[in-house]
Amino acid sequence: MQYVAFDVPAGSYAYGRLEGEPEGKATAFIAPAGHTVYLGDFIYNREKRMELRRDLKTFEQARKQALPNLQGEITLAETQTVARPRMFLCGF
Repeated sequence: MQYVAFDVPAGSYAYGRLEGEPEGKATAFIAPAGHTVYLGDFIYNREKRMELRRDLKTFEQARKQALPNLQGEITLAETQTVARPRMFLCGF
């Protein structure tokens, strides 16, 4: 498992296609101003599909080692269902 943290403006962020979502729909994650939120673990499974695991307790156990500079309270991001976003390329 590899964890990453991003410093982003407050807003809503969506992933294109997660396992189990209805066709044409996506999950948007709400990132409120002044808060640190955990979206979840994005897992590429054996069926070559992306699934999402949102277990904040498990993340909290791993975060001190995985992200030692990430300080303060972290909450589970609220979600809402939205229309699926258009594709884009993201790299780092």
